Amino acid sequence: MRIHHVFFLIPVITLCASQAQENPCHCKDKQAPHRWRFEEKHETNFSRYPEVKDTITCRDIIAWQERFRKIKKIISPHSSQQPRVKGTPEDSLYTLRGYMYFVRHESQENGDCDFHIEIGTQNKSDMRAVIEVTNDSCSVQKKILDYVVSKGYSLNKEFSAGVPCVVSGLGFYDGHQKKSKHGRPGITTMSLWELHPVISIQFK
Repeated sequence: MRIHHVFFLIPVITLCASQAQENPCHCKDKQAPHRWRFEEKHETNFSRYPEVKDTITCRDIIAWQERFRKIKKIISPHSSQQPRVKGTPEDSLYTLRGYMYFVRHESQENGDCDFHIEIGTQNKSDMRAVIEVTNDSCSVQKKILDYVVSKGYSLNKEFSAGVPCVVSGLGFYDGHQKKSKHGRPGITTMSLWELHPVISIQFK
């Protein structure tokens, strides 16, 4: 009796562990340049602004809310073309040291293509300030995205630990919205002040 050997070929599927990410430079803001204070948010001539020598923390940005409370009379949702206000943090370039805990990319249908980032202290439960990286600096956005992924984190999701960083950007008052709706409730709703736009970030 002849025995026939039958061999079954089982395909081997190799799963790729790397996380595919969309290049933020491909994002397009369909409402530009008609957004509120668009030119101020997208400033690119940073040589016009003096650089503050001392570094700041998120607590300094939060404190601007009370210190410069009168700015609400100058900048409101009705002052859409208001230029940067002299004598306030809007006319200076700052260096911020802190810990990055959350990054959201406004890439949805009506998004402005910015990276909204929360910067806090080493204590994860402390209040945080908001910084924004516009699509004008999509290379900086990509640097952030690549670093976040390399640490095993994802966009739109709270990090398990803060990522030490140093950020450079212009002060900006986001008076287009109510303080209670600025960012995520209970985390970044203490101040409408931001660094916006951010021009550089370094990870430590």
